[in-house]
Amino acid sequence: MDSSKKAILETLIYSDIFDYPLSEGEIWKFLHADKKIKKKSFIKKVKEINSVVEHEKDMLFLKGKRKSVIRRIEREKESLQKIEYAKKIIKKIFLVPTVLFVGISGSLSVLNASKNDDIDLFIIARKNTVWASRFFVILLLKFLGVHRRRGGKDIKNKFCLNMIIDESSLKFSKAKQDLYTAHEIAQVLPIIERGQTYSRFINSNLWIKKHLPNILEDVKNRKFEGRAKIPLPVSVLENIFKWPQSFFIKRNRTTETVRDHFLAFHPRDYRTRTMLTYNGKLIKHGLFPQKN
Repeated sequence: MDSSKKAILETLIYSDIFDYPLSEGEIWKFLHADKKIKKKSFIKKVKEINSVVEHEKDMLFLKGKRKSVIRRIEREKESLQKIEYAKKIIKKIFLVPTVLFVGISGSLSVLNASKNDDIDLFIIARKNTVWASRFFVILLLKFLGVHRRRGGKDIKNKFCLNMIIDESSLKFSKAKQDLYTAHEIAQVLPIIERGQTYSRFINSNLWIKKHLPNILEDVKNRKFEGRAKIPLPVSVLENIFKWPQSFFIKRNRTTETVRDHFLAFHPRDYRTRTMLTYNGKLIKHGLFPQKN
């Protein structure tokens, strides 16, 4: 199998983990390759690859997964409604002046959420205000009755602070600069920002093109609401907000990442699980596994 077909198949295998068929345009954007493939060559190859791939309704998917097309269409309708609802809550979150950027992450960001799913948020806070920002955002979400609490059963349209970082930690560490994190960054759906926070975030993580060489143009051209940055003194009360929160987190800690400028809350290790599943599927199709 030539390199272009291999890249196309690898991209479809990854999306298959999430039961998510892709259009030709989406395969091009999220193509797994170490360098760009010419568009003309790509279009030719994507039409030729049919040994393990099927086509329906302008979407491609692995053989035997035809039902995923119907599921995606249904989830897209649900997701669009969820996003409109999420925008209303996110604008209220933006009343917290230390919050510089809010985007939607997880399945909803790619319109693949089901009716009963929660809403994951990715937040960038002002320097040295991660803990204060988290405290006030959660307080606001609780006041609105839409915060997803740990272990809660009713999660439909509840908001989860999936990740909150501050502007001094925009670049992901070397240890996290892998295919999974590249997807997570590229798939964030920007909703609102102060200043040029989102652009700074993307420019700090240009390494994603090593895994997804075609995505940067799309990411950099996304349109969303922006507002002027509010001048604020650096918070001197950060530790006051940190101590009680970090104590509670440590009591219930699983696979969360907890640092002074970077908080990621994943009760289950999706990164490891996704890459193990991906590598298993690659081997099944006679392809080489990726490094975790």
